[in-house]
Amino acid sequence: IFLMSQPPSKALCNAIVWLLSLGFTMLVGSLLAKTYRIVRMFRSSNIEVPIITNTTLFAYLAVAMAIDLVLLICLAAIDPVVAQHYTKGMQAYHYGLICNSTSAGSTAILIILVVYKVLLLIASSVLTFLSRTTAEVFNEFRHLSLAIWDLFFIFVVLVPLYVLIDDPL
Repeated sequence: IFLMSQPPSKALCNAIVWLLSLGFTMLVGSLLAKTYRIVRMFRSSNIEVPIITNTTLFAYLAVAMAIDLVLLICLAAIDPVVAQHYTKGMQAYHYGLICNSTSAGSTAILIILVVYKVLLLIASSVLTFLSRTTAEVFNEFRHLSLAIWDLFFIFVVLVPLYVLIDDPL
C-alpha cells in the first residue's frame, strides 16, 4: 500500500511486482509446508510417526521461493515492468502514470507467475481438505479453507477483472 501511494517509476513498479510475488509465495508456501507436516503426521499408515523438522519445512519453503525468484529474475532480464504515461479520457495536458509490461515475453512470465500462485493455492486446498479430520488441537481446516477461498476469489474474479477493464485508473 505504501509503495502504491507514490508516483510510479520503473524501480517502484518492479518493487511492487517483486514484493507482491515473494510475499504471496512466502505466505502460502509457509501454510502449505505446515499443513503438509500435519497431514503427513496424522495420515501416516505406519505405527511410527514421521518426523518432519522445521529445517525440512524451511527447505520446502526455500524451494518455492527459489522458483519465484527465478521467474522474477527472468522478468527483470527480459523486459521489466515500467511506468507509462496514461492520457486516455483525461483533459489536455493531464496524464496519469501506470505500471505496465510492454512485451509478450514479460506478459508470458507474469502469466506463468499467476499460474504458479494458483498451483500453490490448489496444493494448499488439497492438503487443507486432507487435514480436516485431524485432532482438534491441530485442526485448522475452517480457518485455512476460508483464507484459501479468499485468495482463490482474488485470482479467479479480481485479477481477470483488473486485466479486462480498459481504464487502469
